[in-house]
Amino acid sequence: MGIATTRRIAQVIVGALDLSSPPCTLAELGGGGGAAAGTIRMWCRALEVQARDVVWFARGFWVVYWAKTLDGAPNDLLQFAERRTTAHYIGRSGSLGQRSDVVSIDTYCARQTFVAHHQILSDVIYLAAARTGAGPKTP
Repeated sequence: MGIATTRRIAQVIVGALDLSSPPCTLAELGGGGGAAAGTIRMWCRALEVQARDVVWFARGFWVVYWAKTLDGAPNDLLQFAERRTTAHYIGRSGSLGQRSDVVSIDTYCARQTFVAHHQILSDVIYLAAARTGAGPKTP
């Protein structure tokens, strides 16, 4: 299940870039990437990765990918309701919110602490670079 599973998770994360806002749940993440929440959870379990951390990674990835296009500070695009949650997230993201500067996908993947699985990160970087997508879908 190893390499094929990491590629599937990466496809879901990169597919979520088409959402109109960062994914907040497994259902939203799967909706953008074409997989059910239970399927994503099963893939994560097989790789010993927390499904919640994959969602949080995908959320930050969406922000990093679209921050320049949408002309917003990365921490403003996260849309958390509470300051405490925002502070916790920014601490784990390793690169968002420290400045209004937009970081690269490589930098985000290297600094974040949500997903440590090297193959997932490599697949996400590869698929994002190969992406020709337009903009995020509007509701």
